Amino acid sequence: MKISFWNGTLHTFLVPALFFVALLWASPMASAQSPPPFPNPILPENAVTRVSEHVYVIMGFPNVAIVVGNRATLVVDTGMGARNGATVVREAEKLAKNSRFYLTTTHFHPEHSTGEQAQKRQRR
Repeated sequence: MKISFWNGTLHTFLVPALFFVALLWASPMASAQSPPPFPNPILPENAVTRVSEHVYVIMGFPNVAIVVGNRATLVVDTGMGARNGATVVREAEKLAKNSRFYLTTTHFHPEHSTGEQAQKRQRR
């Protein structure tokens, strides 16, 4: 008597069993490939780091640069939303040598530019 793997009862059992084993093997592999958690979008208060004589950074998502000059202060990026924008304004005011501020954003993604609303509200 000859047993064939592709006919009859053995085939009916073997294909679903192999599929189930493959599914069990692939599930941990898929979860191991999940992306890292999203970084905290809230910029830290009182966490300015001096980079050089005139350049400071608030490390966060994104990093915000503050360049302090004798005649003006330049803020590069604002963070995401009014709360982060207000934090950036407060930190820049602590470092500034005068009341003239300039703001630039590196690009238009929300974490770089939506804090502008706080800049406009607090700067006159």
